[in-house]
Amino acid sequence: ALVVFDPEHTSSRNAPCLEQLDRLSITVEEADVTEPHVLDELVERRSFDHVIVLCHRRHMTTIESDAQALVTLLLVRESLHRIMPLDHQPGVVTELLDVHDVEIAPANGADDFIVSERLTGLMLSQLSENIELEKVFRAFFRPGGAANAPRPLDPYVDPSRRFTV
Repeated sequence: ALVVFDPEHTSSRNAPCLEQLDRLSITVEEADVTEPHVLDELVERRSFDHVIVLCHRRHMTTIESDAQALVTLLLVRESLHRIMPLDHQPGVVTELLDVHDVEIAPANGADDFIVSERLTGLMLSQLSENIELEKVFRAFFRPGGAANAPRPLDPYVDPSRRFTV
């Protein structure tokens, strides 16, 4: 995994203790990701399965933070599109702080996802109405939790039986 942060807005000492992650190799770099040539170099140098753009939560207003995240999102997508083949581009998840900004974030495909604190609010609302959902959310959001993957039909249905739709 590669974590890139802008030293103008944060520092490496704000990063979580990475030594505790014994199953993940993490490289941390300082860079201004609002510079297209910087992103181009990162994309040319490495292969990515996923890209996550996170907002700054300190020393910036919500508007400034979302604006920088949106600019970064657009530049990341542009670099990926310019450098990587279309069928090998990773999905991009972008965090925005203001739910209203999610509407202006451009959708770029099924693998891209824009999240805001509204997602957390919706989950908490559901929990307040039905505490039994806590077990479901824990299963979904724990490491190695729920996954969406194709499975063979054989264990669930007799393959010799014909079905009409």
